[in-house]
Amino acid sequence: MLFSRNQELQFLESVAKSRKSEWLFIRGRRRIGKTWLLKKFQSRSVRTRFYIAGSKGARLSVKLKNFAKEWDAFTGKKELSRYNILELSWLMIFRQIHSHVIKHKKSLVIILDEIQWLSNGGDCFSGDLKSIWVEWQQSRLIKVIVCGSSTKFFKEATGGEDKMLRGLQTRPHLWVNPISPREIKQKLLRDWSVAEAAMTYMMAGGVPYYLERLDPAKGFIHAINDAFFTAENHLLDEIDELLNFDFNKTGIKTVKRILATLGQDGCTQANIIAKTGLAQSTVGDLLAKLTAYDIVSLKIPAGGPHRADQIKGVRYYMKDFFLNFYFQILRKAEAQIRQNDHALIFPVEADLSRQGLYMPNFSGKAFELFIRYLFESGEILKTKFARKILLTSPGYEVRDYWDRQQQIDLIVEHQRDRLSRIIECKWQDYRPAWIDETLSKKYPTTNQIRYYVVSPSARTATSDSRVIFLSLNDYYL
Repeated sequence: MLFSRNQELQFLESVAKSRKSEWLFIRGRRRIGKTWLLKKFQSRSVRTRFYIAGSKGARLSVKLKNFAKEWDAFTGKKELSRYNILELSWLMIFRQIHSHVIKHKKSLVIILDEIQWLSNGGDCFSGDLKSIWVEWQQSRLIKVIVCGSSTKFFKEATGGEDKMLRGLQTRPHLWVNPISPREIKQKLLRDWSVAEAAMTYMMAGGVPYYLERLDPAKGFIHAINDAFFTAENHLLDEIDELLNFDFNKTGIKTVKRILATLGQDGCTQANIIAKTGLAQSTVGDLLAKLTAYDIVSLKIPAGGPHRADQIKGVRYYMKDFFLNFYFQILRKAEAQIRQNDHALIFPVEADLSRQGLYMPNFSGKAFELFIRYLFESGEILKTKFARKILLTSPGYEVRDYWDRQQQIDLIVEHQRDRLSRIIECKWQDYRPAWIDETLSKKYPTTNQIRYYVVSPSARTATSDSRVIFLSLNDYYL
């Protein structure tokens, strides 16, 4: 893996070296590299770190047998496989682990990966694990690391007073986050322009599984074409892989209908209902889940509704970079992609303009999503970009505002300086008309207002001091 995850590994090492029992949940979206992280962590001390992963759809007997086999391979003794499968239970397995640790008086890290598949089917896994934890915790020798890709599982297992695994963690959840755009540029796309690196992020986000498909030596066009636009390497079925953790087959079909309506400007619940013909209750329920699962997000106009039950005027938009790329570009070129044997169809089917890297109906709004991510993730701090907009500390908020005449791309306000930063995102070379266009944006506030335009181009000089121009170099360099 190109991206080291050193910070996360150091945190896991601190858990392993703790002088007490620990319980840690590891979270992160599908394909983000959680399993790689856990196996890398395990490989540093294979005799004291036991790793087991669930398998989708496995019957209870298969899960028990597999767990017993892996545990005996770990200990080098037939501690569990000597039992008949009818005798085995999760509680028996967990007690055997406890006995082993007490007997040898050595610290043990138990890594439970793909927990949603180990625990599904109502077979008492979570309940028995919670029951045995009292004994494990008293031993001060056992550390439990629970990992999974299903947001639904974590909400149902840990999210409330009545949830099975609630309150067991001894440390805050460890989130495995996307790789930052700057790290991707430095470690993978060193010879690509900042515009090419940003465009790549707008397609794949910071997900290692997608990024490591690229061969940077081929150059931007050929690398993107071969990684995403060929029959051999396409990601057309990836959306089903991403959604099947949290939705059943029927639910996935309905969710895809909803996501397809969002576009890049976002869509209100009323418009989604009108476009899909789905019942209001169905749309409302699935939007709530998609928001909770961090697949879509909300744009609430400043001064608009703030309660969860107030939905009028709220726009739902695609937060995930890859899913946005899928619905705007890949899905529309599906037939050509499935038949493509490494022909160079990316610039054609994606309608890549001869003028730079502009893709109609994608680049502009995807760039706005990219800049929004830099602010919301905190990536913008400690860069030249942040200093130019007088933003040097956390505590700021990203706001939205639109009315019948206008829409502002981003508004950034810090609680300390009473300054509203109006930020317009332009995925094109500098145009003088941007000055008047940006200055025409009206935002009702008592704060002082400053206007900014950010674009990929470094040619942003202007004699008009009312608008400050920023380039991607201000973030990347």
